[in-house]
Amino acid sequence: MKTKMIIRLAVIAKLVFSVLICSYFWQATSIEQIRMLPIQVLIMCVVYIALQMLTRRLSGERNWWDWVYYFGLLCIMVPVSFASEENAMLFHFLTDYGTLLLIVPVLVDGWFIIRSNP
Repeated sequence: MKTKMIIRLAVIAKLVFSVLICSYFWQATSIEQIRMLPIQVLIMCVVYIALQMLTRRLSGERNWWDWVYYFGLLCIMVPVSFASEENAMLFHFLTDYGTLLLIVPVLVDGWFIIRSNP
């Protein structure tokens, strides 16, 4: 029972962090905002990763959607190295829509938590 409660709280926290991360990238207007990430965004990403690892360990299951967030993290990290003024539009598109992949595993986990409750 305690493990289920921790998983539920971790899923809620992951939802909050993923929405905050996505909102940062959706509000970013310059290429420098996606190349030079603020420490707060990096901390949110690390906390999100830690919560993802915690829920995976506590649930004991390996689901396909648990791996989707890696693509969202990749969409955050690739522009840091490769974005420039010439390809800014491409990387804004990549970060805007790629970070939505951070929300997908949270929604699926939430759906299965809601569905499993009587």
